[in-house]
Amino acid sequence: AASPEPPGRVADLLDLAPGVCRWPIGDPKAADFSFCGEARTTGAYCAGHAARAVTGRGAGRRKDDARRRFLARTG
Repeated sequence: AASPEPPGRVADLLDLAPGVCRWPIGDPKAADFSFCGEARTTGAYCAGHAARAVTGRGAGRRKDDARRRFLARTG
């Protein structure tokens, strides 16, 4: 099991400055809910959270599309 993530640097969505990580941490209904707030981002998230956000579904879909095209040519 993954260890719990430490609290974020920003507690309120309205306090997020441009260019900081918007990764939500915890339960939005809980009093200790926060956002990462890391200043170095790659898009909406810092590098660590951007890597966690990628699910890999796109690669599988491309593989399935290639398989269908191959079968259509040979079938």
